[in-house]
Amino acid sequence: MVDSDVASIMISALRLAHSFAALVWLGGGVYFLVAIRPAQRALAQQAQAEMQVQRATNLGRPTTPPNALLSAMQGSYAEWAQAATLIMLASGVILIVDRLAVLTDHLVYAVALGIKVLAAVIALWMTTVSGRRRRRSTQPRRPTQGTGQPEVTGTRWRYRTELIVALGVVSYALGVVLSGVSADI
Repeated sequence: MVDSDVASIMISALRLAHSFAALVWLGGGVYFLVAIRPAQRALAQQAQAEMQVQRATNLGRPTTPPNALLSAMQGSYAEWAQAATLIMLASGVILIVDRLAVLTDHLVYAVALGIKVLAAVIALWMTTVSGRRRRRSTQPRRPTQGTGQPEVTGTRWRYRTELIVALGVVSYALGVVLSGVSADI
């Protein structure tokens, strides 16, 4: 009896850790989409407008502050996202094994769990392995004709962040539904 109580407490703690890690990871993605990226775009547009004024009037340097604050914010969050990813992976594997050991003849649950895991794995892959490739592929290649500014490639990744967050939402929503279903089983 005591062993099952300890196991139950451990599984509950893992579920909480998994949920909080998913909340941190997904919340950061949503915050990036609704706050950081629009701020970066606004700063870039403002800097571009000030550079045009500077060229036209031969005045000093543009007054727009650099994007350093937003970059620092992203860098700080990256550490949290990495920790959340590790917690989600470790706790997720244990929770899957625990759940599937109990629910041996619930095919619909297993399929929904598989879809949840697949969505999460693709999203995590896109943020880690694929993200490293993207950073390399978006390095400046050659000057854009007539501007002297380097051309940046990699426009195929334009909606990459939205896809990552959407996959995270699918995985999170399925997790919520599955936790409700498993309580009924």
